[in-house]
Amino acid sequence: SLLSVYDISRETPITLSYTTPFPTLSGQTISAWNGKLYGFGGQNSTNPSNSLVEYNIATRNWIFLSNSGIPPSPRTSSFSCVLRDKLFIFGGYN
Repeated sequence: SLLSVYDISRETPITLSYTTPFPTLSGQTISAWNGKLYGFGGQNSTNPSNSLVEYNIATRNWIFLSNSGIPPSPRTSSFSCVLRDKLFIFGGYN
């Protein structure tokens, strides 16, 4: 499977492979922090999700993370950012 990346400094696209399958969700929001990508929400073929996934750029692995406490509601088409080691998730549709 492939992950598309755009090298901004070289102005060229790069295609990276990954060793575990990408979660089959559309409309996820993804933010970068500490050398990893974090994706939240999205939608499978029928329902919105509140799953949290991590892509480790060094190992090229996707993993589903556990939520401790009460997770955000399932949603798709939200946006996110990382500030002071926290992932903020805004808006979206459920």
